[in-house]
Amino acid sequence: MIRTVHRRNWRGRTLRLAVVAFLGVVAMLVAASPASAHPVLLFSDPALDGAVPDSPGSVNLVFNEPVVSTDRAVAITDSSGSAVPTSPPRTEKGGTVLTASVTQKLEPGIYQVQWEATGVDGHGARGEYRFAVGTVITGDQTASTSQPTDWSAAGLRWLLLAGFAVAFGGLVGERITSRAGRRHAGLPSVCSWAQLGALLGLFAATAAAARLALRAESISVLWESAAGRVVLAHALGFGVALLLLALRRPSYALLPLLVVALAEGVGSHSEIELPVVGGLLTAVHLVAAGIWVGALLHVARAAVKWRATRAAGQWALLPDAQIATI
Repeated sequence: MIRTVHRRNWRGRTLRLAVVAFLGVVAMLVAASPASAHPVLLFSDPALDGAVPDSPGSVNLVFNEPVVSTDRAVAITDSSGSAVPTSPPRTEKGGTVLTASVTQKLEPGIYQVQWEATGVDGHGARGEYRFAVGTVITGDQTASTSQPTDWSAAGLRWLLLAGFAVAFGGLVGERITSRAGRRHAGLPSVCSWAQLGALLGLFAATAAAARLALRAESISVLWESAAGRVVLAHALGFGVALLLLALRRPSYALLPLLVVALAEGVGSHSEIELPVVGGLLTAVHLVAAGIWVGALLHVARAAVKWRATRAAGQWALLPDAQIATI
């Protein structure tokens, strides 16, 4: 009877851990909510529905994240709908500022700016606004609009983050369970999902790179823009990690996965607000979340597989043992 009660308690604890791991994955996916994934226009010069006394030399758009510049990223038309000549749009300040020089003097009147931008993770957004030269705009306000959520790009980002958690956290969890295995001979091995996680991350990064190149209509955007370099770093990190895992070098595979976290930090909003420090904090947060989710998932799988040997499973789940190993 006592043994039956212990077994029921053990199964209940394992079930709770599995639920916590699942909620952790959900939390990571929510952190990448598509509602805030697309580029957002923060400021513009000339300002939205603003007026300038003289013809502006350029139109400057400031976004909340690095964006990719294309030939149609910025277009200006006058009140009759005629296009205003501009130079090819370009990005500045790490890709967060999109600018286009106005190549002719603008006469007094009202002008329309249409913009289109693609963010680091492949999400696209577009909008429009008015400004005036030598006059004041009256009437209804013209709000900047964005495209609906790009669910395919959001799905790729979820895959990338989930792949990182399964790969990086799974490797840490594997170290925890291997210590338990050495203490209790005869325990069945627990297959690591780190390779699956790295493969998912590589797929997501490669698909995001392809989307970025297609939107910019040039593959050179992958190394010429900040957004492209972040995506390439993601793909490189996952690819090298997958190779090292295939060569049975799991400890070394942690290093290229750290490159993925650092690249995510470089492309984050925090890096823009707090250069260097913000990116590092984002990377540390991602690593911690990856360990928490991935390691807990691996340890919970081990606990289920070792349920017949209660002592081994309990040791693997001890918080002190996990912290000491990590």
